[in-house]
Amino acid sequence: MYRIFKTVFEHYLASQMSPDILHLRHDHFQVIELNDFAKLVNIGEIEELEIGDVLFEQGEAHPFVRVVIEGELDVLRDGVLTYSLEDGNFISESGMHAGLMLPGSVEASGTVIATRASSTTGKIRCIKWERADLVKLLQKCKPLSRSFQSVLSWDVVSKLKSQRLLLAEGAINSPGRWTGKRMDQSYFRYLAILHNIIARKRDLHANKEELQMYRTIHHIDDEHHKQALETCGWTTEEFDTGKEGISNLDNDDDWSTNKNLQEKLLHFLNLA
Repeated sequence: MYRIFKTVFEHYLASQMSPDILHLRHDHFQVIELNDFAKLVNIGEIEELEIGDVLFEQGEAHPFVRVVIEGELDVLRDGVLTYSLEDGNFISESGMHAGLMLPGSVEASGTVIATRASSTTGKIRCIKWERADLVKLLQKCKPLSRSFQSVLSWDVVSKLKSQRLLLAEGAINSPGRWTGKRMDQSYFRYLAILHNIIARKRDLHANKEELQMYRTIHHIDDEHHKQALETCGWTTEEFDTGKEGISNLDNDDDWSTNKNLQEKLLHFLNLA
């Protein structure tokens, strides 16, 4: 009886969230139960930005994960616009859609700047989480981690569509240079993920399946994988054995992955 009352009461409290946050859930987080969505919101912080505000610079160690509530932000690699972010898009999720749970800071593969306010409210706002706090919640609540991963996977598709839209609208002056910067960004994003795992002395064997899924989704070939490892001071042989530079610490709880959704995501990207 206590558990039933607790669940009903939590649902009531969750339903009292502000209309704009409930609207965000309706549009982008419907696969997450209302009570679980409230848990996400409660460990985060609402962040209001001004046009021109820089969330972080390329190469900066960044300990936060964000999702855009309203407004738009631009992502730049070496000063070149690579894509834009709008409501429901995540910032610096660093492989969570592939099942990677990386606590601490991850080096930014691009600079993110607040550029356009919402036409409805005149605001630019995000929910900001400490990466470590978000990982801890997802490890604790398995149903939430699975549904959250689903949201992140579709966010990857949304970002891909937005990149195509930039091309279609003629917002890209030099498609060849733009494509090159996108490829650079993809590589350095993967490098940052590897560096986080190695620098924090996490067990590679606990992340190999997720890393391989990430490589498949984002087309990280063997040569770029080898190059990234060498930048981190590893060889592919050491990576395969998981022995060099990483102590065999107790594994974190496995993070359940939504295989079916990942297969759909891969199918979509392979059609791109």
